Amino acid sequence: TGGRGWLTVMALMLGALAFTKSEGTLLALLTAFAAVLCRALQTADRQTLPREALVFISSLALALLPTIIFQIFFAPNSHTFINGLTSTLKPASLERLRVVLYFWGIELLSGKWNGFWLLSLAGLILGRGKCLRPALRMIPLTLLLYCLAVAGVYWINTFFEIGWWLANTLNRILFALTPAVIFWVFLGLENSASADKIPAVKPRR
Repeated sequence: TGGRGWLTVMALMLGALAFTKSEGTLLALLTAFAAVLCRALQTADRQTLPREALVFISSLALALLPTIIFQIFFAPNSHTFINGLTSTLKPASLERLRVVLYFWGIELLSGKWNGFWLLSLAGLILGRGKCLRPALRMIPLTLLLYCLAVAGVYWINTFFEIGWWLANTLNRILFALTPAVIFWVFLGLENSASADKIPAVKPRR
């Protein structure tokens, strides 16, 4: 909502995020998709939308050049990936998917987080839906898409034993999302508190 300048800055930041690791590339692309989708659904000025999209996409493409060049010419071949959808030796079974989803729930309720995820849920509830107002919908959409994509990778890549893989990596992935979750909860609560302070206006007679 800040204009083309902010779209360019966002695209450049996503390009820097994409250069970190494969998880960063995935998160950057999903964030870009969520940003374009939410912007298209929110804006009332359909004439400026194509120009804004062109600025954002072209800036993002430019920012992704280092990542694209690295992946094509310098990145080593992955020796830790087996496509379970096509593999007959290690197929992506429904039992593996069940383990992924079950472990995800156990991890969110684990004592190692000291109730962080439960407190975050409580904060979202106390926000009374303000966390889902149009200006913030990009955050939960990005988080949802990223979590679904990560769960899909755990299920499809059958190279690793799933229990060991989840136990050693899922907590790090969730930890990387905590700043965004805190920011989202804070904006929802802050907006809700501001709304409570606005006095009711009585209609004139």
